[in-house]
This record gives sequence, structure tokens and C-alpha cells, in this order.
Amino acid sequence: MVHSARDDMEQKSDTAALEEEIRKLKLELRAANRELLQRDRTITAIESNFSVKMSMFRRLAEENEKHQKFLIHLMKNSVDFLILADNHLNVAFCSDSFLRRIGTMHFETIENMNLLDIYSKFADTELFTQLANMLSVAVGQDETSRHDIVADVDGSGELRTYRVTNTPMIDKNVNGVVINWNDITDITNAKNRAEEASRAKSEFLSKMSHEIRTPMSAIIGMTAIGQKSREVEKKNYALGKVEEASTHLLGIINDVLDIAKIEANKLELAFVEYVFEKMLQQVMTVIRFRVDEKQQKLTVNVDNKIPCFIIGDDKRFAQVMTNLLSNAVKFTPIGGDICLDISMIGEADGVCKLRVCVSDSGIGISPEQQQRLFRAFEQADSGTSREYGGTGLGLVISQSIVELMGGKISVESDIGKGAKFTFTVNVQRGNKNSQLMLDADVDWECTKGLADDDTMCAGEFEGKRLLLAEDIEINREILLSLLDGTGLIIDCVENGEEAVAMIAANPFEYDLVFMDLQMPKMDGLEATRRIRGLPGHIREDLPIIAMTANVFKDDIEACITAGMDGHLGKPLDIDFVLENLRMHL
Repeated sequence: MVHSARDDMEQKSDTAALEEEIRKLKLELRAANRELLQRDRTITAIESNFSVKMSMFRRLAEENEKHQKFLIHLMKNSVDFLILADNHLNVAFCSDSFLRRIGTMHFETIENMNLLDIYSKFADTELFTQLANMLSVAVGQDETSRHDIVADVDGSGELRTYRVTNTPMIDKNVNGVVINWNDITDITNAKNRAEEASRAKSEFLSKMSHEIRTPMSAIIGMTAIGQKSREVEKKNYALGKVEEASTHLLGIINDVLDIAKIEANKLELAFVEYVFEKMLQQVMTVIRFRVDEKQQKLTVNVDNKIPCFIIGDDKRFAQVMTNLLSNAVKFTPIGGDICLDISMIGEADGVCKLRVCVSDSGIGISPEQQQRLFRAFEQADSGTSREYGGTGLGLVISQSIVELMGGKISVESDIGKGAKFTFTVNVQRGNKNSQLMLDADVDWECTKGLADDDTMCAGEFEGKRLLLAEDIEINREILLSLLDGTGLIIDCVENGEEAVAMIAANPFEYDLVFMDLQMPKMDGLEATRRIRGLPGHIREDLPIIAMTANVFKDDIEACITAGMDGHLGKPLDIDFVLENLRMHL
């Protein structure tokens, strides 16, 4: 029994020791697990950090690759010449445009070549020195240099203007230079043209001031002489000079209006059927006194194949011929020869091509001067306007008219040997099938004496009543004087409101209305609309004719839109006034 108890105690002691050992082992195992867990966490963090860094590296690599692609695209597609050179000026990189301009397709042929060696192939001594100095400033002095140079880089013979900028590449020290050649030839040329046009317009305004003031001085001076004189002959002489100066001034104004239309692309043709011979006679009537004044001989040759009736713009056709003939008279000395030759050079589907030549034995035009003839605001040279006068617009206007008529204008001339202007136009054969009565070779005097259908007959409009809406007293006085003796009864009002009131009160009293456009209280357009809108449309049939200084196409269209039946431009031409009266009365 005693042995048995000792054994039990020993057994319990061993069990306790074993349990303690197991407890210790468990503690060690827990500590080892915690350490392993910490190591796993550390490894996971390292792996995560590595993954993030790898992702960043990939993004950086992608961005770097994208930037390299952009740089390559920049170099391949840049219009400017871009060159990267190291601090020894050896070429490290360049744009394809520079390679093409210097005549090579592969960068390898100039890689590491000294840039000055490349420059020396196209630059003369002066330009080479300038380019070398610019590079030395960028590399040696750490300063950007910029200059405009003119060079023939590709050896084609064409000089172009470049703005060359050299910028140092700095990384603590200068380790290279970026060179940019920007081709500014087109910009420079445009700037030069704009400056030239500005100078030409300034000179034109100066000449125009002189051209306008000259006839105005004559008008004012001769008016004063006429007012002071008691002699009828002297008054008539002064009035004649006033008429000449006024006509000249009106021509200048018309030229300015035409050039404004040309610059606004609003110059248009008005097609009518007209008698070619009568149009020619009107041109001769205008030019005849100038020829007589300088005792010149004018010969006119007209092809008898030209149709008698032509569809086209007779006034613009006459304007071109008058301008060329006037120039011929102006630049031909006393007793000189002038020739007008008109021929038909072809016809297809009723469209006739006419050729008109105006030649003279005048001062002639040099080849350099001919290049400026058809430019707006310019004459052959500055001395021309001083000696002969003129605005320098006539030939530009003539060229535009000729081109609208489907033709071209040209000049042949040498200094001292006269000039020959030739232009072609396309015109439609008229509906009436008859030929000109002129012979193939005629003297210009033969065009005199054609019937004038616009002669005013005394009492022609007896019993007819006209309402004149005009706010300017002198304009009313002029029309009343021009129509004196025709039998026409004329009532006058000074604004649109009065005109509407007169028609509303007496709707059938008037046979015709002449309506100014710009009047106080109510303008002519609004007055016309009010008249057309009277209750019951009682005078829809009343002819209303615009009588205004607004003569552009838009102005005429505005009159028609407002309900007017016609348009008379100021200053008034009595022939057109009579034509409208006969048409509507």
C-alpha cells in the first residue's frame, strides 16, 4: 500500500512536469505563430509596395514612351525647322522639315555633324557670320538670340524669310542649344502688301483731295464770277465752266462709288437690249470735245458684222470705252493720233465676242509701270497724277467690268511709242435681226446726228399732276426748273408724313409721285409703305419713283421692296426723268 502511494505521488509529479512542459511548448508555439504572422504581414506589405512601385514604373514607362512618340511626331510633322545640338554644336536631333529642306531623307547622314558645316552649304559669308554669332551667344553667353534672316536653304533660287531663334539648353551648365527656323515669308509678304496698300490708299486720298478740290474751286470761283458779271456772255461762259467742273466732279464721285462696289463684290451688270450704234455715238459725244481741244485725229473702225441690237449693259460697256479713250486723249500730245477699233471675233449660240482696241501715239508706258496699271489707287508713277491728273481708279474699274462681261483687258506699250489697250467682252445678239449701218472703216464724225428720242416737247404732260416729296429746297427748285414748260402740275411736300397725308386726303388727285428717301419725320421708304397700305388699297396703282442719291443695288432693291415702281439717281439726268415720266404718265 505504501509503495503504491509513493508511486502515485511520483506519477502525479511526472504528470505535472509534463503539463508544464506542454504549457511552455504552447507558449513557444504561440510566440512562433505570432512571429510567423508578423513575418507574413511584412511580406504582404513588401509585396504590395513592390506591386505599387511596379505599377508606377509601368505608368512612367508608358508616359515616357508616349512622350517619345509625341516628340517623334513633332519632329516629323513640324513645319518649322527644329534642331537640337550639343554644346559643341553637333547635331543631336532635327525635324524632318529641316532634312527635306537641306536635301536629305535620313537623319543618320547629318547626325553628329557640326551645325556650322551644314550652314556653310547654303549661307554666304555675311549670313554664315550672322548665324555663327547667334549660336555663340546661345552656347557661350547663355542667352537666347532671335533674328530675321533671308536665305535660300534648299538652293532652289527662291529667297525666303525665316525668324531664327536659338535657345540654350541648361542643366546647371549649358549643354546644348535648341534652334527654331520659322518660315515667315508669307506673313512678311502679306505685311508688306498691307503696308503697300496702306501707302497707296494714303497717296490716293491725297490725290483725291486734290482732284475733288480742283473742280470745286472752279465751281465756286466761276459761280462768283457769274454772279458779279452783268454781261450775258460772261455769265454763260461761267455757267459753262461750272457745268464742265460739275461733270468732272460727278465722274470722280462715280469712280469712288464703283471702286467701293468692287471691293465689296457688289459691282453688277444691268442687262437691256440696246442699239450698239447709239451707244457708240454717246461715247463719241463725250470724247469729241476733248479731241477737238487738243487738235487730235481720232479714227474709228467698226466691224459691220456686229449686230445692231445687243443685249448687255450698255452703260458699263460705254464706261470702259470712254475711260480708255479719255486716257488716250490725256496722254497723247497735241496733234497726235488715236484709233478705236471694234470687231466681232466670234459667235456661238447667239453670244458674240467683241474685241475693242484703243491705240494712241502718246507718251507710252514702261513694263514696270504696266504692272501697276490695274491696281486700285495707283497710277503708272507718282509724276503722272501731278502732270496729267486723275484718280488712278479708271483702269481698275474697267478691268472689273470687262471680267464681269466674260472678257479680259491687256496693254501693249513702250515709253515714247504710245499704248494699245485691248479688251474683249461677250454680248448677246438682240432679238431684232439687223446689222449696223456703219461701213467697215468710218470716221468718228459719222456717228453724229442720230435721232435723240429724249428731246423734251413743250406741253407734253399737260393736265398731269405730280407730287414731289423732297426736303431740300434747291433740289425742288432744280426739278421745277427742268420740267418748266412741260405742262406738268407739280405740288411739293417736305417729308414723308406730308406726302402720305396729301395722298390720303386726295387719293386720285395725283398721277405720279417722286419720292426722296432721306427726309425728316418720315423717310421715303416708310411713306411708300404707308401709301400702299391706305384703307381699301385705294391707290395701289399710283406710280411712286424714288428720287435719291442712294444709288447702290441694295438701295434700289429696298425701294422696290417698299413698293416703289422705279429709281432716279441724283444728280438728276433730265433724259432719265423724261423717260420715267413718259413711262408712267
